[in-house]
Amino acid sequence: MGMDKMKQAFLALPDMVIITDISLRVLDFNHRGPFNELKKGVKLSDYFPDFHGECDDTVSIAGRTYQRKISAIKEGSLRVGYIVCLADTTEKTQLLEQNRKKRLELENLIEQQRKANAELSEYVRQAEMIADYTEQLRIARSIHDDAGHAITAIHAISHMCLRLKDTDRKEFDELLSEGIAICEQALKARDEQQSGSLSELLEAFRTESPFPTEILISGEEPEFASKLYDTIYAVCKEAHHNTLSHSLADRQIITVVFTENSLMLSVFDNGSFHGSFEKGFGLTTMEERVESTGGTIKFHTVEGEGFGITTKWRNEN
Repeated sequence: MGMDKMKQAFLALPDMVIITDISLRVLDFNHRGPFNELKKGVKLSDYFPDFHGECDDTVSIAGRTYQRKISAIKEGSLRVGYIVCLADTTEKTQLLEQNRKKRLELENLIEQQRKANAELSEYVRQAEMIADYTEQLRIARSIHDDAGHAITAIHAISHMCLRLKDTDRKEFDELLSEGIAICEQALKARDEQQSGSLSELLEAFRTESPFPTEILISGEEPEFASKLYDTIYAVCKEAHHNTLSHSLADRQIITVVFTENSLMLSVFDNGSFHGSFEKGFGLTTMEERVESTGGTIKFHTVEGEGFGITTKWRNEN
């Protein structure tokens, strides 16, 4: 390459380049910015009072930011001068600072979301406790009323039986049968208060939850389903807690499909799952509980989609 082409290439460099001799006097430069008064023969230390030899750092000149790199020019082992390169990084630095601030804002929003989720989970827990207590109180009051009437009747029948056992055996047997029937009716009423159907259980769960939950049930409930009520309720409750704690969902769907010999329960939310899936204590306990009742369980995780749980039971009898 000829000297003229080398000079043109030197002048066309986007970054400013200054060449000095060993005494730091400017020999050549490709343009003047950021030093508008730059002249040949002037010492480099006039522009860089902090110059102490080779360096690679950042400097601020006239309100702009530059990446400064000063390298020695050598002929063999002898140092004969320096090359100074100044790259304007103002826009890049500003973008980095903007990104840093946005990252801090995002981290702050994530922390606020985490705290909000924790508070919401606590509110849900308290609401569930209140709902459980309210239902228990309702059942207790109903049982108390039924049992009170039954005890009063049995008390009266017992006294009458004591008087009649030696005088009127027929009436004694009739009163005794009536007393037994009252006891059986009280026990049946208690069982009915405590059982109900799965659809009623899930509807109560939906009503008590402040989180929007949709219940979809198809088929006719088989008899064996009643043995799974506690497990199904526990699955729904843990899935509900998991959605509130770990997703940005605003809706949850609980689907139940009955057949004569099987029951399938699925709980899905419309959140956005990200990262790797790991079962915590709650999901591990859920899995163990389902399997202990003869069921199977699967967890559905797709990047960017909602989280889901599907459980199945078959009646082998």
